[in-house]
Amino acid sequence: MPPIIKQMPEILSGHIAQGAIGSLALRIGSVVFALITSIVLARLLGAEGLGAYAFAQSIVEVLLVAVMLGLPGFLQREIPYAHQNDRRGLISPLVRQSLVLVFVFATAVSTLGALAVYYWWESFDPGMQMPLVVAFGMLPFLATLWVNESAVRASGKVITAQLPIHLYRPVLILLLVMALYITGWPLDAVDAMGINLIATLAALLISLLMWLRVKPGTDTNQPGDTWNLRRLLGSSLPFVLIAGLIAVNAQADSVALGILAGAEPVGLYRVAHRMASIAGFPYVALIISLGPAIAKLYAEQNLTVLRQRTNTAIGVGLSGAFAISVVLMVFSGFFLGLFGNEFRKADSAMLILCLTQTLTAVTAITQLMLAMCGKEKLVAVQLVIAVSLNILLNIILIPMHGLEGAASATLIATFVYTLLLLSSAQRELGFSPFLFDGLRR
Repeated sequence: MPPIIKQMPEILSGHIAQGAIGSLALRIGSVVFALITSIVLARLLGAEGLGAYAFAQSIVEVLLVAVMLGLPGFLQREIPYAHQNDRRGLISPLVRQSLVLVFVFATAVSTLGALAVYYWWESFDPGMQMPLVVAFGMLPFLATLWVNESAVRASGKVITAQLPIHLYRPVLILLLVMALYITGWPLDAVDAMGINLIATLAALLISLLMWLRVKPGTDTNQPGDTWNLRRLLGSSLPFVLIAGLIAVNAQADSVALGILAGAEPVGLYRVAHRMASIAGFPYVALIISLGPAIAKLYAEQNLTVLRQRTNTAIGVGLSGAFAISVVLMVFSGFFLGLFGNEFRKADSAMLILCLTQTLTAVTAITQLMLAMCGKEKLVAVQLVIAVSLNILLNIILIPMHGLEGAASATLIATFVYTLLLLSSAQRELGFSPFLFDGLRR
């Protein structure tokens, strides 16, 4: 039996395994509800209406990661560090300042965004304007929700922290959509985005109540060591760049399609992307619980166990992503047909995106490891290269190949970024975190 297989029960035991399994179950449930909602919306709105809704979501998702100022990743590292170094009294002030900072900044950005939509109103396709305005109104609450979720998760409540985002919010969205459909309400993209706003507010309230229950008390015996605004922003800046660049990279294809091709291609592509993203469940579930564990191991300078757990996580994530991708690719026509016959045109794009999701198992875990080991500045530099390449390829390939061009641009950029990350890990940490590296041990 290969050594990495023998190590799995030991390496993926305890909190990582419990967090990964629970996270995977939540992700599956979340996507099931999201898929049902997407199917209903696709049939009610059509490709063009869904495209307007998806375009507004893409813009907000790009801005979301930027307005969070990198604080989710920063908190995932700093809260375990504080627990490890017996500085728990700094945690509550840090989280409180982070939440206030993100809400204020996101509110300012959303206000400017809404004003920009009104100023360039005629530049947008009909039907895109109001969904964008409503989406900007949702931005501050969604950003605060994600930051608070990260704080609760980094405090050890891995599964509980995800409930508002990955269970309560999608369930409420589905229930509200179905309620309007049953009552005969003529649902449009604006209504769909309004439902998102209501569900986000409810999830945020629940998440904040969770934090109040798990937060540690303030230690008054730690004078002179507090987080001020300047220090907070300075420490989180690399995470801002990483998170913002990841968001741009993830949404570059959809935004470029919306600008270069219009609403309908975005609707088709959004469905293909949503289906392909299912392949990412295994490694996404691992990442959620792996981040704080890596931070703790690096703080202890226990690089041997860190290497083992990272390599095994990549092996499990890559295997799971590949297996799911094969199923999605073989039955792509069936899955896309659930949304309506017109969405079958996204078949080829979905196949390419499935390959990207499989490769991303290596990319995402390696990126996480480097960031949690204090190499976030290096990750940010390499992300700039990958994002620039992705945007350039989208501009070149979309006019020639449409949906397939957008998907191909993402695949090529992801491949280049993965090679850069693996090379950096070998140079900075002394090992390249990949499945075959574990087999050579």
